Amino acid sequence: MDSFLLLMWIVSLCLGVSFLKARLTGWRRLAAEYRAAEPFQGSRWPLDFLGMGARIPGYGRRVIMGANTQGLWLSVGLFFRVGHPPLFIPWRGLSLVRAEQVRRFTAVQLRARRVPEVPFVLWLAPPQRRWLAAAAGSAWPGPSLLDEGDGPG
Repeated sequence: MDSFLLLMWIVSLCLGVSFLKARLTGWRRLAAEYRAAEPFQGSRWPLDFLGMGARIPGYGRRVIMGANTQGLWLSVGLFFRVGHPPLFIPWRGLSLVRAEQVRRFTAVQLRARRVPEVPFVLWLAPPQRRWLAAAAGSAWPGPSLLDEGDGPG
């Protein structure tokens, strides 16, 4: 019985932390405007890191990113989904704040037009950057993500 109570306490703690993190990072505010209404159709890949809001550390490899010509889709893994419904933000609803090279990553800071107080940063390794550029195509809300000589392959 003690093992069961300990397990229930651990599960409750994890669920509570996930819900609290959604509130503190701004995911919940984004979901109020950009909650994915239907299953995502398009390419998906794990994101190395997603920084969101400014209060607490971001999300490591627990985030799956998807993109197509309509927009950007973000979802956390099933175990951490409490308080984190999948998001779908149309490209026309995003503005590019900046993109800069940080070591081997490209840090792409975006703002959702309807929730500008919650900036977020996609940390993209070169393959992710190429996939995102190819999936978004001309709908990408800023200069190309590709360097000269960098192809979508």
